[in-house]
Amino acid sequence: MKLVPQPLERKHQEAFLRFTDANIGARYYTPEDFQKLFDLSCHHQRSLAYVLLDQDSGNIHGVRVTYPPPRWLQQETAPLFTELWNVPPESVAYFKSLFVDAKLQGQGWGPTLSQASLKDLAAMGCQAVVAHSWKESPNNSSLRYLEKIGFKAIGEHPLFWSEIDYDCTRCKKPPCQCTAVEMILYLAPIS
Repeated sequence: MKLVPQPLERKHQEAFLRFTDANIGARYYTPEDFQKLFDLSCHHQRSLAYVLLDQDSGNIHGVRVTYPPPRWLQQETAPLFTELWNVPPESVAYFKSLFVDAKLQGQGWGPTLSQASLKDLAAMGCQAVVAHSWKESPNNSSLRYLEKIGFKAIGEHPLFWSEIDYDCTRCKKPPCQCTAVEMILYLAPIS
């Protein structure tokens, strides 16, 4: 296996959906969702979302879905605590999803994918990044991971994923009963 992080491309759709069905839950992302997330992840014709691609097989073993500002704010329907961000919402990016194949976790691939997106966001002058951490993740790994790279919790959203008709890996069937913890990372000092 020869793993390399690379920007998400339209040609990755089939491998992306296979990976997310297996690692997030069946139907979490549909082909239509993929098209929307790909479009929202692009800045100047290049995606700021990343995949961990096995160059030998073409399989994806990790994803970091990232939306640069500001278009995602008009498209994303998830609840947000914009009044607590302390920066203009149009200067904030969104970390939508990060998942790495279970057998590769703990090897630094999650941070590698996230840092690639953060480097792109900082280069474009983004002031902050918001993410929704999965409160019920095993050993609270989602929250701990985001805190480790500098995110701070600002509030909770109960039943955050309940409107998505998918088989949550924790709840096993719709509707998902999990809670999201909204978190923020500042890329520039706040004035």
